[in-house]
Amino acid sequence: MRQYLHVSAGPYPLLLDAEGIHEILDLSHDHADTAGHRDWRGQVLTTINIRTLLGMKDDTLPLAHAGVVYSVEAGEPPVMLEMDKVERLRLVDDSSLVRLPRVPDAASGLFDCVLPDKNRGLQIYHLRRPLSLEVFTHMLETMPDSESTQIQPVETEEGVRSLGLPTAEPMSPSTDEETSPSDNNSHITADHGKAPRSSGRKPRRKKS
Repeated sequence: MRQYLHVSAGPYPLLLDAEGIHEILDLSHDHADTAGHRDWRGQVLTTINIRTLLGMKDDTLPLAHAGVVYSVEAGEPPVMLEMDKVERLRLVDDSSLVRLPRVPDAASGLFDCVLPDKNRGLQIYHLRRPLSLEVFTHMLETMPDSESTQIQPVETEEGVRSLGLPTAEPMSPSTDEETSPSDNNSHITADHGKAPRSSGRKPRRKKS
């Protein structure tokens, strides 16, 4: 069993490795992002808007959104991933993850497997880790301004919305467990390379 963070960017659900998380921040009413950078604990981090990364036509994040300080590879400096919201921590058995089917080029460099959640009608795409920062930089610089080449949501026969990707192969019932922060914008910290830990007390809301 491994721990993942379930996040959302627009209608798209994603999984991040908990091992790569340094901190989760509530960025509500925050406008500190300047030219793709944000200050975090005295460090200047590159910010990555997940909506932009996915090629969404509407890539403007809501005023109340979340930031995840995340290392895309062990030992690498973190970046600030910004998305609509943090959903929950999930404890997932590796057997529940399904191999990524044939996908558009825009997605194949970012994702490596899928967690089907039939109860909610979702396919949750796992962000590769390790993942070179060059992949982010290349995708953001070359993202075409064309709806035909952007990742598009797809409504499957089962009502599953996916990132324009094929439906995963049938699988046995999911064995993942959910662990929910006390609120979606909770402040969660983790030592580098370790999963976030909870003190058991109600976390204080943090501002960037």
